[in-house]
Amino acid sequence: MLSSAYWLVVVRAGTEGPTIRDEAQEFLENCAKVGERPTACVVVLHAGEPVSESRDFSVGCLADGVLQEAVRGSERLWRAYVASRLAWEAAGDLGIAQELDDVVGGVGLFGDAHLEAALNDWASARITGVEADALRSMATHLLGEPAASSSSAAGLDASLRNAGLLWRPVGERRSRPAPWLARALLHAEPGHAARHVLRAAMVNGPLANEALRRCFDLESTLVASLWRKHGELEGRLSDAPGLLQRFKQGSLRECTYYPAGCPATPHDAWCFASLGEVLRAAPELGGRESPETRLMLLRNALSHGHYVSWRTVKDVLELEEELADL
Repeated sequence: MLSSAYWLVVVRAGTEGPTIRDEAQEFLENCAKVGERPTACVVVLHAGEPVSESRDFSVGCLADGVLQEAVRGSERLWRAYVASRLAWEAAGDLGIAQELDDVVGGVGLFGDAHLEAALNDWASARITGVEADALRSMATHLLGEPAASSSSAAGLDASLRNAGLLWRPVGERRSRPAPWLARALLHAEPGHAARHVLRAAMVNGPLANEALRRCFDLESTLVASLWRKHGELEGRLSDAPGLLQRFKQGSLRECTYYPAGCPATPHDAWCFASLGEVLRAAPELGGRESPETRLMLLRNALSHGHYVSWRTVKDVLELEEELADL
C-alpha cells in the first residue's frame, strides 16, 4: 500500500471537525516518512442518525441518475431504471433493497407491468409482518391526529423511522411514509383516508426530478426556438403581456426573485409566456400529438406529482430525439 501513488482514506465523523482534520494530516505525514508523499483523497462519513440495519447509508437514489444510461442502450437504461425504482422503494434500507433485488429478478426486460405486480405482491406480504402497534401509530401519523405535545410528536416520528415505516429522502427535512408501505396500504385500500399522502410517497422523487429537469431544458430551448422563428406571436399572447407590465410595476411576486442588477431580469412578454400559452397563440405549430404539446403535457404531469414509470422515461427520451433539431 505504501508504494501506491493514490490513496483513499475513509474516516468516521466524530463530534469535532478539527479532530478529523488533524488526524488525517498526521496520518499522511507519518506515511510520508517511509516514502514519497502520495496523493490522497479523504472521505468523511457522516450520518445524522445512528446507522443500523434499518438506516443504512443508502439515500433512495442512484448517484449517477437514470436517463444518462440511454446512450449505452435500452437494456442498460432499463436496468438503471429498475435499480432506481428499488432504491426508492426500499427507503434507505439495504436489507429491503437486497430482498427486492431477488423479488424482481424474474421480471423480464421492459416488463414494467410485471415489475409493478412483483412490487405489489412483495409489499402486501411484508406489511403482514409489521407489528400491530406500529401500524396503529402509523395510522395516527398519516391521519394527522394531534399529538399531546411537540416532544411526543417528535418521539412518534422517531419511533416510526426506527421501525422503517417513515424515512427522510436525501435533501428533505420532513419524514414521509416508506414507499413500500404506501404501496401496500394503497394496494389493500385504494380509497385510504390518507391516499393523497400515500400516492405522493410512492412517486420516485429523484427520477421525477431528473425527468422534470430534462423537460425544463427542452421547454426553454423550444420557447427560444419559437421566439426566433415566430417572434410576431408576442402580439397574440393572452396573459404574458399583462404579467410583464405587472413585473415592471413591481406588483408581481416574481419581482422578489431577482436581485438588483441581475442580468436575467425579464425584458419582454416571452419571459412570462408558458409553453401552453405559446401553443394556443400558434395552433398551426401542432396538434395534441405534436412533440410540443406532448412536452407540455409531460411537464405538467411531472409537476403535478403523477407517477413516474418506464413510459415516462421513454417519453422524455423520445421527445429529446424529436426536438433535437431546435
